[in-house]
Order: sequence, then structure tokens, then C-alpha cells
Amino acid sequence: MAIEKLEKKDNIVIWMYNENSIKITKKKIIDYLYNKEEKLILLIFEDEDIYPVLEGINEDGTLRFYFKSIDEMGVSRFTSHPYIDIPVIGWQKEDDLYTDYYFSANPINGELTKHFRAY
Repeated sequence: MAIEKLEKKDNIVIWMYNENSIKITKKKIIDYLYNKEEKLILLIFEDEDIYPVLEGINEDGTLRFYFKSIDEMGVSRFTSHPYIDIPVIGWQKEDDLYTDYYFSANPINGELTKHFRAY
């Protein structure tokens, strides 16, 4: 059964699943996405420091994976790309410079795979 009425209000993402309201609250939600094929809600949000977090949440509200950005590599936002299943714009530190790349997020464990430069 697919989710219904997925919406973001301030720092809360809410949806209906099996007639139950599921509510996830974070400090600051940057972006969110629903992947119907994987039955997965994805959130990018800020927590207590400057590096964003990518979380994969099952339709029933349970956590599937957690990925915390670090100085060397991280996530910024979701995007669209015809050849990437769950496309994410993120950064990678190369020498002393940060370069933006398209990544794909693994729907099982949140692992990122770098594809090519963004922009």
C-alpha cells in the first residue's frame, strides 16, 4: 500500500500510511523525497552541526538508514536526473577545494555512489 498525503510543514514531514498518520520532526528539513518503488521517504536535514544528514524512512515510519555528511563528503539536496534512481547533489573535498557532484543514494543502506560533476 502506498502512502497518502505526503507534505512538509515547517520542520515536520507528515504522511498517511494504513490509515495512520506518520509524523517526523527534525531541527531543519532541507529537502525531502518519496521513492514509490523502494517504499521510502528520504529526508535531508540539519542536526546540531553544519553537516546535513540523509535519512531513509520506511513508509511505516521506521528508520531504514542514516548517513551523516562529513567534511570530506556530504549531501546538499535532492535533484532529478534521467539516469540516476535516487539522485542527490552533494560535495566531495578534493585537495583543499569542494566540488559538487551528482550522487545516487543506495535505498538499502544510504551509501552514496559518485557519478559526475554537477553544474
